[in-house]
Amino acid sequence: MNPDVTPQRTPRSRSLNGSLSVGQHVDVYDPLTKNLVSILEGEDWKRVRTIVTPAFTSKRMRQMGSIIDDCSKSLIETCERSFKDGKPVECKGLFSTFTMDVIARAAFGTQIDSHNDPENAFLKEAKKTFMEPKILTILMA
Repeated sequence: MNPDVTPQRTPRSRSLNGSLSVGQHVDVYDPLTKNLVSILEGEDWKRVRTIVTPAFTSKRMRQMGSIIDDCSKSLIETCERSFKDGKPVECKGLFSTFTMDVIARAAFGTQIDSHNDPENAFLKEAKKTFMEPKILTILMA
């Protein structure tokens, strides 16, 4: 490896996937980001990974498949309604609401119909949370 091309690894500035990359970095001393699985190393990584892994067993992933399928049906109905009415489909918003429906059901056990109920309290709070600058930094990295 050429040391002039390879950035030096510092504890203060590492990319979210654990390797260095040009662009966005995360402050590993920030309480919000310092315990991300992709930031941790060694025993800390093992501890957090052990906590997170059960959420992604093959059984749970199969269960999420049925949730995704149900939410997909709502997405298709919304598209069909728009096509019948001759209205354009705004894809970013459509898939954002689809994603929110899946997350709400899979992670929180609550069914929201964000395609048809944009004023839903869960949806409003989630939008506020995800527009928080620190959260955006994590998601974009």
